[in-house]
Amino acid sequence: QMKSDMPGKVDNYFIFEELPMDSLGNNFRVVELKDDSPVKHKLLTRIHPFLFKGPEEWENTQALCERIQRTSYPNLCGWEKIIRKDNADYLLFPLFKGKTLSQIVEDVSAKESAIPFDLAFSIIIAIATMIEMGSSIMVKKEKSFHGFLTPDHIIIDYQGNIFLKYFGIWPLFDEN
Repeated sequence: QMKSDMPGKVDNYFIFEELPMDSLGNNFRVVELKDDSPVKHKLLTRIHPFLFKGPEEWENTQALCERIQRTSYPNLCGWEKIIRKDNADYLLFPLFKGKTLSQIVEDVSAKESAIPFDLAFSIIIAIATMIEMGSSIMVKKEKSFHGFLTPDHIIIDYQGNIFLKYFGIWPLFDEN
């Protein structure tokens, strides 16, 4: 059952589950519809309205996404599509079967334990490597960088692969 403030459908994507919000916006699990039949699950983020102020940000964001998709860095999680609908802006992502680092930390804390040092160190090294690789992507004649890395932007799938969500997008919002 959907909450009353949740849109039911955005373009060809039916929203059926609200996921935890992150610093970029509200997240939803959606299913792509073709001929009113479900095709594939995706992650849709409704961007906080105060983040984008004009079309130039979207052009730069789209250019960044295309550059991320052309690189050989599969763990920089580029969005597949930008959707602007009903005075709202959305980014569409593949759906990862896993958890964010903040969810993992919450789970570990609830069990009153800690993430093993070797695992924590491996996660940190993987993130640093992705940030270093991603900094070779240029937008507006400047090297890209994450800009606002928080635990809710780090996704760890059930196979142990680590992904960085929103790579390079924050500097496009505000140069300060």
